[in-house]
Amino acid sequence: LLVAGDDGGMISVWDASTWQLIDTIDHKSQVRGLAFALGGKAFVAGGADRKAGEGDTMAMLTASDVVTRDPRWHSSEIQSGVRHLTSTPDARRLAATSEDRELYIWNHELNSIATVPCAKSSSIAFSADGRRLAVGSTADSIMVWEVGSESADLLSTIKGHLAGVSGVAFVKGSNTELWSTSPDYSIRIWDLEHCEPFLDLDFSADEKTRLTYFLDGNKTKVMIIRNGKEAWQWDLSSHDLTPIRRQFGDASSHLAITQHGEFVAGATIDELSVWKLANPSESVFRCNVDRLSLPPLTKLIPSTLSVSRNGRSVALAYSELGRNAKSMGIVVVDMATGKIRSLVPPATTRSSSDVPPVFSPSGKRIAVQRDDQSEVWDIAVNPPRLVRSCQTSGSLTCAEFSPDGSSLAIAGGAISEIELYNIDTGGRITLTGHTNFVNCMVFSHDSSFLVSGSKDKTVRIWETETGQQRSVISGHHGPVSYT
Repeated sequence: LLVAGDDGGMISVWDASTWQLIDTIDHKSQVRGLAFALGGKAFVAGGADRKAGEGDTMAMLTASDVVTRDPRWHSSEIQSGVRHLTSTPDARRLAATSEDRELYIWNHELNSIATVPCAKSSSIAFSADGRRLAVGSTADSIMVWEVGSESADLLSTIKGHLAGVSGVAFVKGSNTELWSTSPDYSIRIWDLEHCEPFLDLDFSADEKTRLTYFLDGNKTKVMIIRNGKEAWQWDLSSHDLTPIRRQFGDASSHLAITQHGEFVAGATIDELSVWKLANPSESVFRCNVDRLSLPPLTKLIPSTLSVSRNGRSVALAYSELGRNAKSMGIVVVDMATGKIRSLVPPATTRSSSDVPPVFSPSGKRIAVQRDDQSEVWDIAVNPPRLVRSCQTSGSLTCAEFSPDGSSLAIAGGAISEIELYNIDTGGRITLTGHTNFVNCMVFSHDSSFLVSGSKDKTVRIWETETGQQRSVISGHHGPVSYT
């Protein structure tokens, strides 16, 4: 099941395997938290009711059967409103924090274990074994409790963030390692045995921070990319954090990492570079505009940097600045040798696209974004061959190949439509439903579904064979940027 609640007090229940809406329940209060309980046999909703004509709130904490949706349990312990709600991974313990700064813990039968004072909470999380509970506060601390069968004892109060704690979560499968985030633009992982951070990422407060994570092929290292410009390598066994960006120096303004974490590519307006992550101090190759045999007055467009899924090629756009027009082409380079694999010829454009070229899963085709169309080129032949031109209603915002490589989904224009093309036949299906720009798309593994996220704050699921909309998922408070 997938269960979601909204500010209006409505709880929606979906079948997560079919995305069919099963039921709706009127919670009669703003839903502030949802969690499974009773070993997964019930889901619990927490919120608060506003009394007519009064400023006080009355708590609403209820459990409903996952099969019948009938009421299973109701608690009147919380009198001031629920702030946060969570359960253990096995759904055998439940915890909630209240507006009057109390922490409540219940056992597998929803009998009370403990009620203890705590700071004003920003988030709460159980460890993997359910024996530890962390509460992040809107102040600058994290409180950690040891939860027994009949009581809960405060183990430690951790301080270190400068502007409160916005979120806490245990590292997957761990009982002693805890993530925390803060409005002070920092992310930390804490060793709860020593109450010290072993990973500490601090970001400047003058820009919007976006993090991307990659797990290497051996699953021993995590590569962390910040805003496409800075990189760190985190060793999962030693917890050592290496700032790779510093070893690159000023050679790159944008970075991209191959899927299995073997290579990292960087680009500026006049140079393309590739490094092996095993030895980032030495570059595999560096190619300037002259070595790439590009026309005079050519500038690379670093923001369009992308790598193929098989890790063999890197591509980015280049622009030729003429007297009255601007043209844009694509250069595809072999990641291991630095030799040019293919040059997609330039064409006149109204503006340089910020949407990177997209490789097909096999790496043999590439989708090039120019103005209001996406061109699919076969780069396995020399010279490259134009296979299909796919039109949108306006400037492109995103493009995505299906896993089998047979289809290309593109989105663009103010009318927020998605065009789904069969690349070989030219068949086209228009997906209509979003009410604002589409920011991101991803196909299911079998290519039978397409999931899209939009500036209209919704995620939509489409059948690729018919173009029918299967489901609309609402609940985000802002634009959906990644799916």
